Amino acid sequence: MAKITKDQVKQATLQLLEDAEGYDTDELNALRRDALDYYYNRQEAAPNMPGRSALQSSDVADMVEAVCAQIMPAFDSEQVVEFEPLHPEDIEQARTETQAVTYVIMRQNNGYTEISEAIKDALLLRNGILKVWLDESESVTNENYEKLSELEYGDLVRSSVPDITQVDNGHTVELIDERGGLYDVRVTHKETERKICVKAIDPAQFCWERDHDSIYLDKCRFVAERTTYTRSELIEMGDKKSIVNGLTVGGTDTQGDQLARNQPAQRRTWRGAEPSQDLVEYHECYVRMDADGDGVAELLKVCIASNTLLSMEDVEIIPYASGTPFIQPHRFNGLGMFDKLRFVQDAKTSTLRQMLDNQNHANNARVGVVDGQVNIDDVTNSRPGGVVRLRSPDSIVPFPFTDIGQSAQ
Repeated sequence: MAKITKDQVKQATLQLLEDAEGYDTDELNALRRDALDYYYNRQEAAPNMPGRSALQSSDVADMVEAVCAQIMPAFDSEQVVEFEPLHPEDIEQARTETQAVTYVIMRQNNGYTEISEAIKDALLLRNGILKVWLDESESVTNENYEKLSELEYGDLVRSSVPDITQVDNGHTVELIDERGGLYDVRVTHKETERKICVKAIDPAQFCWERDHDSIYLDKCRFVAERTTYTRSELIEMGDKKSIVNGLTVGGTDTQGDQLARNQPAQRRTWRGAEPSQDLVEYHECYVRMDADGDGVAELLKVCIASNTLLSMEDVEIIPYASGTPFIQPHRFNGLGMFDKLRFVQDAKTSTLRQMLDNQNHANNARVGVVDGQVNIDDVTNSRPGGVVRLRSPDSIVPFPFTDIGQSAQ
């Protein structure tokens, strides 16, 4: 089989993205929007009926917070993971690995907060997703020195690295001027920092192969994460300036679940104060594809922005871990507390509203009046102890009502 071109990789990835299940799925989009509305008690109050109760029951939010309160203390400790030794000689190594992983997750990455977000996402929106990856950041600084002696200049040159691009850390020396045995030089320092990062991913920004039948993602044929970066951030990440400056500003901004999370709903401002701060929609995709033509699909990391292929590389793993409160057999998407409690909340909301309406009726009873025999302003003013001026004792007839408070309770 022949190798496929980068353009073919891009087109295949865009097609997989279009067919994937996730943030562009209408059913799931609507469900997550409703879940967020229930959590924030934003269900529609009795429409077109002024004066009726708009009280909301909060069963979904109460249960999510209650479960979080029971789960999260397990992560508020000095040891959130433990490696078990396989042999007696592995005991010390297992202890070291336990301490190292706990430190990286909980101390370096604010693990308690990230895990809390992922668990709450799972309880409310069906799936919680954590991303773990190795981040490499490079910093370059310049220092200028004037009137160095030949000995000082020689020491700098001997300690420099010939090719700064071939090493992680080092410095190079550039001669700017030489006058009478004194040297003006510029020293360029390069440092590369590697850091393991852990971050909770918004499920509304995540999608996966539609036919994937497991909660685990390690064997999934396609997953993708959507985010936004400024042009400046893309260049800092290593993308070519000429390509980045040609990317189209903006992206999808019509997702119901995203708007529900960011109430009051506001459209994203894609244009920055100046071009380097313009926002661009970015997809980080992990796709299994036979790019080298050997007949066996490899795992590729494909990064696309504005339908432009920015990078493509072989990777070993899909860096996402997922969880769900209630597993649906042979499906990635599970069930959350909202799925279990939405109808309970609807029923309690309806009952509470009717109870309050009933109380309001008891305190502000409807009456029949004989036209011209009562003062209408007095009748319509239902303040406690208010006087109603009558011309005849039978000018007001109360309407009976049934007190439902006890039965509703």
